[in-house]
Amino acid sequence: MRMTSRERVLTALSHEEPDRVPTALWGSWYGITDRLYFNILDTLGWQPTPPFRPERRHSVNHYDDRLLDELGTDVRHVDPGSTARTARTDASGADAWGIRYDVSGLYRTARGFPLADADAEQILEHPMPGAEAVDAAGVEARIRSIREQGDFAIAGRAVSSFGFFEMAESLRGHDRLLVELMENPEVAEALVSRLLGSYLAMTERFLDAADGALDLMELPGDDYAGNQHPIISPRVFDRIFRPAYERLIGHVKSLSPHT
Repeated sequence: MRMTSRERVLTALSHEEPDRVPTALWGSWYGITDRLYFNILDTLGWQPTPPFRPERRHSVNHYDDRLLDELGTDVRHVDPGSTARTARTDASGADAWGIRYDVSGLYRTARGFPLADADAEQILEHPMPGAEAVDAAGVEARIRSIREQGDFAIAGRAVSSFGFFEMAESLRGHDRLLVELMENPEVAEALVSRLLGSYLAMTERFLDAADGALDLMELPGDDYAGNQHPIISPRVFDRIFRPAYERLIGHVKSLSPHT
C-alpha cells in the first residue's frame, strides 16, 4: 500500500518498514548551497522564489518547495528564523552573538572572537540571543503553507547553525578553546552553560509557535572530528558537551513529547 509522505516518515521513525525509504532535503545539515541551487534553477529554467537573500551567500535557510516536489521528498522544514536574525550585523560588523565573520568561498568563517579574553564570570554576563530571535509569525505561516500542500512530515530546523562546540569555538577562538578544554575546563563549561540558556529559550518559543505541528526537531549540530580522527576525546565530550545536549533534548521532549 502506498503511504503518504508523513506516514512514510513516521513509520520509519517507529522502526517499522515503510513502502520505501523516506527522503529529505534542505534541513539543518543536508542542504543545497546557493551556487548549486542557482545552477539547478538555470537547468530547469526557473526563477528563485521570493524573497531570496540578496547577498546570495552559502546558506540552507531558503526553501524552494517546487524543487522538493520535483524530487519527491517526504519532509518539509520549518525555519524558526533565528539563524537569519542572529546573523545580521551591526555597524561594527558583529552579529547578534558578537562574532565577526569573513567569507571564504561558499562559507563564512569566524575571525573576530568576542570572548577571546573573557573569564568565566564575564562569559556568563555576555549578551546572547534569546526567544526574541524566533520568528513566531513566520513559523505559523510556514506550517499553514506546508499543510495546504499535502500530507508531509514537518521538521523543525535547528534554532542555530552551530552546536555547543562550534559556537563556543566561534566565541572563544578555535585554538584557544581546544587548549582550555584541557587546561581550564571551567571556561568551556561557562560557555556551554550560556549557550544552553540561549538555545533553550529559542527552542521553547519555536515549539510554542509550532503548537504541536512538528513531527521531528533538528538539533544544533557540531563537527567533532576531522578526516582522520576526533577533534576532542569522548571523555571531554561527556564532561563538557553531552549534559547540555541531554538538557536540550529533554526540554524538547517535555514540551512536545511526540516530536
